[in-house]
Amino acid sequence: MRIEVKGRNLPVTDELREHVAKRFDKIARQVSELAELEVELLEERNPRVADSQVAEATLHLKGVTLRARDASPDLVHSIN
Repeated sequence: MRIEVKGRNLPVTDELREHVAKRFDKIARQVSELAELEVELLEERNPRVADSQVAEATLHLKGVTLRARDASPDLVHSIN
């Protein structure tokens, strides 16, 4: 499975890339090698939004696309 990590309004460090790869390792073992996973990490700039750290994952499989989104005050928690 190919994993692509993107960042919007925040830099994506090597540490974050490793954490994403570690978290999605189980899924990588269960899907085809041709599957693509796009993880977008972003920070909401609105000060009224308490859960400003957002992680969105899109898994492209053959004929199926799965999406997940989570927001929390901590980016690592959102990825988990």
